[in-house]
Amino acid sequence: SSSSAFNSWLTSTVGSGTSGAWKKAIVPSGWTVRLTGDTGGIDLSNLSYIELVLTGVTVQIATNDISNAASGLFCQDTHHIRVVGGTFDGLRTTTGQVTAGHEAGNEKRNGCVIRHNCQFLMFDGVTWDNLYAHGLLINTDGGGLAEYPTDLWIKDCTVRGGLMNIAPVSAARV
Repeated sequence: SSSSAFNSWLTSTVGSGTSGAWKKAIVPSGWTVRLTGDTGGIDLSNLSYIELVLTGVTVQIATNDISNAASGLFCQDTHHIRVVGGTFDGLRTTTGQVTAGHEAGNEKRNGCVIRHNCQFLMFDGVTWDNLYAHGLLINTDGGGLAEYPTDLWIKDCTVRGGLMNIAPVSAARV
């Protein structure tokens, strides 16, 4: 599957649910989703009340280092989302080896970016591995205090490789 096809399916076919009727987006176990392009991450921006089930799915982060939207998951103005399972493979072959700083040209290939106006996000049983940049980068991207991502749960997840596993630059209730 491609980034554009996956994101089109997620926004057009699944779409947002409501507080009383969550949507459930299930990707079949055994699938591989290959993310490519400048902004080719799974884009959850402006979506709400969705459970994205990726159990048994491999997501390859083969995107360019142009934008944080090229991260495995990208959240902005996103609320009430659960991501269950899945392995996000950053395709870095030197994970676990000591390096001086980060590897140039890959600092925006994060496992997940959570930006301003995000709230009530849960990641359960997700694995981010072989990363170049951060596992989870949480910030407002220049927004004010009222835009801090809030009420984030990271449960039974694994983050390996990259700069920092979890980088809560600006957040509340993580």
